[in-house]
Amino acid sequence: MRLLLLYLAGCRAGDHDLLIDRAYWARRLPLTLTENGSANDFGRCGRRWGFDACKCYAPSLDTVEALSSSSLAWTQDASRLAAAIARLQSHCDEAVTVWMPVWGLGGSLIAHLDEYVIPAWARGRAAALAERPYAQGEANSTKFLWAAADDTLPCTTWYGCYWDPLSPCDGRRRLLVRRHAVWRRSVGRFERRWGGLLFRSAVLAHWWRPSPVLRDKIEQGVRAIFSTETPRCVAVHVRRGDACRTPWRKCPSINIALRAARLFSDRYGLPTLFLATDDEQVVRDVRATWEKKVVWQRSLNRTSYRRRLAEEYWIEARLARGERPSPAPILETLIDVEAASHCSAFIGGGDAHVAELMLARMIFKLGFVPPFYATAGAFGPRAYAARPSSHTKAGRAVPIDQCGLG
Repeated sequence: MRLLLLYLAGCRAGDHDLLIDRAYWARRLPLTLTENGSANDFGRCGRRWGFDACKCYAPSLDTVEALSSSSLAWTQDASRLAAAIARLQSHCDEAVTVWMPVWGLGGSLIAHLDEYVIPAWARGRAAALAERPYAQGEANSTKFLWAAADDTLPCTTWYGCYWDPLSPCDGRRRLLVRRHAVWRRSVGRFERRWGGLLFRSAVLAHWWRPSPVLRDKIEQGVRAIFSTETPRCVAVHVRRGDACRTPWRKCPSINIALRAARLFSDRYGLPTLFLATDDEQVVRDVRATWEKKVVWQRSLNRTSYRRRLAEEYWIEARLARGERPSPAPILETLIDVEAASHCSAFIGGGDAHVAELMLARMIFKLGFVPPFYATAGAFGPRAYAARPSSHTKAGRAVPIDQCGLG
């Protein structure tokens, strides 16, 4: 039967897994589940500049309900992918040295994974931190500026304090057997079968390891936002700050996000809007115009995040000058990311790294790609062989009616 399917489809050898999976889905749930098969199948998606680009995805309510009640095969492949990474990281001969750039916090984490850690794994090598891993312009440091500016934990490093260690390779050298085959076979199979959005979500889920103390504080912050452990909500991320000043980013009107949020709320029965933003004016505007329940991180002091008119207004430049946007910027950001991941639909800028983290975390927690709408740019990771910076994705939002939301 498998050979017959391959023959009838006339597909290449490398495509047979995708064909078989789609045939399986068609038998199991006769809905539009192929929309959850590859990033290139989502709404307004396409392959551009070497990465998957997705602007919006608005399936029917029946499809969402079917997905939410099913165990999709990609989650099993994600578990196998995580096991392959763990095996790779446990072998330390010829480990590749990696760094973490110091940008905005979301950008630091995404760039660390996309530009250093994943390429190391793609070469079949374990990833190990450099002795001075935190790249700040032309100088590297043992101190991560975000950790130094955060009072949540008494340390100035990311790994080994805010996050579990990246690798056990420090001080260890073991023989690595078939390192290239272990990783490349797992990654090639996963990306070919499931596409870029699910690949980013699976890798991030394996890497997402807050230290126990930080994890408890994040969970406490999320509980303070929601009155239930299973909120029915639309998550909306609104980026301001440098996004409203740099020419390669967009600063879309809040009305674009709210229009999509209303349509998602009505279509999928999500009465609550979770708002993630560091702009107090955005909070006031949304509360004044949203007709239903709005929740947000109330403990965050947004006045300290206000846009500066100084020449160097990027947050990393402010950190380097010793300025602190708040006493706990790491904790506040991660609370917003985790709170957003508790929702069932997402709206935000595809050119914002924090928004990318939110959508990836939401995908893994739900077990499927939820409805989403990019208010600017597009979602989707860069292909691991070609990684332009995310601002090349900046662009206008697709009109609502072209996403099936009109």
